[in-house]
Amino acid sequence: IIGVGRRLCGLSIRRWPWPIFAIGAFVAFSLLSALWSVSASITPTAAMIGIGIAAFGCWFGWCLCVDDQIWSVVIATAAASITSALAIRFRPTFGKMYAEFGSVDQPGFKLPWQGIFGNRNSLAPVCVLGIIGLVGLVARRPSLHRVLLSIPLAILHIVLLDHSGGLTSTLALGLVGITAIAVPALRLVKRLGVPGLVVALAVAIASVATWFVVFANLDRLSLRIGRNPTLDGRRPIWADVRSFIRVHPLRGYGYWGFWDRQDLTAETYARLGPYGSAHNSVLEVLLMLGLVGLVIYLIICGAALLGPFVSSWRRPSVAAWWWSLLIVFLVAQNLTESFVLWHSYIWVLFVAAALAPFGDMSLHQSVADPNVSLNSFLHENDSVDQTEPAQRPDVDDVWDSSASSIAELLLAGDVDA
Repeated sequence: IIGVGRRLCGLSIRRWPWPIFAIGAFVAFSLLSALWSVSASITPTAAMIGIGIAAFGCWFGWCLCVDDQIWSVVIATAAASITSALAIRFRPTFGKMYAEFGSVDQPGFKLPWQGIFGNRNSLAPVCVLGIIGLVGLVARRPSLHRVLLSIPLAILHIVLLDHSGGLTSTLALGLVGITAIAVPALRLVKRLGVPGLVVALAVAIASVATWFVVFANLDRLSLRIGRNPTLDGRRPIWADVRSFIRVHPLRGYGYWGFWDRQDLTAETYARLGPYGSAHNSVLEVLLMLGLVGLVIYLIICGAALLGPFVSSWRRPSVAAWWWSLLIVFLVAQNLTESFVLWHSYIWVLFVAAALAPFGDMSLHQSVADPNVSLNSFLHENDSVDQTEPAQRPDVDDVWDSSASSIAELLLAGDVDA
C-alpha cells in the first residue's frame, strides 16, 4: 500500500493508469457491502484484507520491472514445488489426498498429489505458473546457466502437475502453449495490413464459439478423456449458485457473506457436499456483489486481458509476450475456481496484469518528461530509427527502464520531474 501510494502521489490524477480506478472501485464496493451483508462479522474483515491484496497486485504489476516479476514467480513457485515434493516423499499422508480418496492407492488408481496445499487444485496451478515463469526467465535473458537452472525445475513442475491430476491446469498449460505461438504470429498478421480491431473481433468470436462447442459436447468429451461430465461436481454447483444469485441480483449477499451462513448453505451442502465457493469467479462476484460488482470486475478483466495483447500488437516485446501467456493461464483458472474470493496469488496476478503495461510508462513520465502523452508513448517508435537493430525500440522491451530495486520503487514518487 505504501509503495503504490507513493507512486500515486508522484503523479497527477490524470496520469494515473485508468485500471487503478476500477480496482479501487471494486475494493471500495466490497467494503461498502458490509452495510447489507448477510454476515456482518466476516465481510468487513475480508474486505479490509482484500484492500491489501489488491494493493499488492497493483504494486507487483505497476512498480516492479518485468525481470523482478519473472524472478518472483520463479522463486515462489520453485519453493512451493520443492517443499511439496519433500512432503510427498517423506510425509505422504500429508502430501497425497488420502483424506478425500482413501487411505491406500487402489489398483489402477494412484492418489492425486497435493503437496503442501489442501488439494490438488491448489498444487497444479502453482506448477503451471512455475513453468510460465521459467519460460519467461529464459526468453528474457537467454543464457546457458538460465537454461541449466530451468530444466530440473521444469521437470519437477511437470511431474507434480501430472501426478496432481489437475485437468484445468493441464488444459490451461495447453492454452498457454498455443498463445506462445499465436502472439508472435500477430507480427506477421500486422505486416499483412490486417487492422487490429479485426484481429481482436476474430479472436473474441473464436473464443466464444469454442466455449459453446465445448459445453455443447461436454458429456462426449468428458467420456473420451476419462473425466466426470459434471466437471468434478462443478456443473451442479453452478446451477445452485445461479439460483442463489437470483435472490439478490443487484448488490449480492455481501463480500464473503454467503459462505459464512450455514443456514443458507445447508440445503445445497446436504445434496452436493461442502464446496465453499462458486468455483467460478464471475459467478462468485455476482453472488457477493451482484450486477454492480460484476460490471466493475469485468472492467478489471478487460484491462488485464487487453493490456498485454494490445502491447504485443503495438510494440512487441518479451515482457508483453510473457504477460500474454500469464493472463491466458489466469483466465482459464478463474473459469473453474473462485480465486477472486480467496485472496489468492491468482487474484494478485490478475490485478497486476491490468497494470503491468503502465509500469514503465508511469515511471518514465514521472522521472523524465511529465508532458509526454499516452498517444506519443504508444507510437514513439513509428519514426525511422537509425540505431543498431539491438538498440531499436521495436525490439526492446516496453518495461526495460523500470526500477529494479525496492528502494527505487518506494522513492520513485519523490523524484523531481
